[in-house]
Amino acid sequence: MIILPVEKKLRARVMLEVADNVLKPSVASTSLLFAVKDKDIFDKTVFDIGSGTGYLGIGLMIRGANYLYATDANLDACNLTLRNAGLNNIGDDKFECKCGEYDEPFNRYEQNGLENKIDTIISNPPLMPSRLSREEYGPNEATSTEDGSESILKILEKAKYLLKKGGIIYFPIFNFSNPNKVKTFAEENFLSSVVATHDVIFDHNKLSQVDFFNAIYASGKGYSVEHQGHPYWRIEIMRCEK
Repeated sequence: MIILPVEKKLRARVMLEVADNVLKPSVASTSLLFAVKDKDIFDKTVFDIGSGTGYLGIGLMIRGANYLYATDANLDACNLTLRNAGLNNIGDDKFECKCGEYDEPFNRYEQNGLENKIDTIISNPPLMPSRLSREEYGPNEATSTEDGSESILKILEKAKYLLKKGGIIYFPIFNFSNPNKVKTFAEENFLSSVVATHDVIFDHNKLSQVDFFNAIYASGKGYSVEHQGHPYWRIEIMRCEK
């Protein structure tokens, strides 16, 4: 069991059961949740795409959202999200979680699925390039595509019809996962802005992959971030309005 804050002021926390085969909340998760504006949460219908432990969606409910939809392609993650919702006193009348990719599970059960029903989407999908993801999490854990951008681009495509007019999607981007490609798509399809930035010093795993990162930067699919000669991982949180 772990306990994590759901906002910068630390007034509220979420209790989470964790499991070995479900990715635990990361620094990107907390940066993302902390960046969501209260006005985009209170009394809103929210959708956590790729829920994992449920930290993000449950955190939004604790902060005042009215109803939560959640999906994850990993059945164990969905079951964990359900258990964690119960741990935090989120009842079945305020919450639905189904197993599958993106919004697809709800298309099976509801007319027109979730089209134009969502006020706020929050998502922290696999964003690391596949080689780095395998190094960090192992071959059987969540992986992304070669440059790390495909999952979030698919989610942004979905957001164009899932969100109500004026609806919002929040998500992170990384400096080594083709961020300019994602930003360009977001700017072409939404009113978009970076609302938070968090630099994290490279840990041992990332330091061992410095040559790989340098190759990404040289290819134009990322950019280097350094402070006092040390390499850093930059997390930017984007807020995009339909």
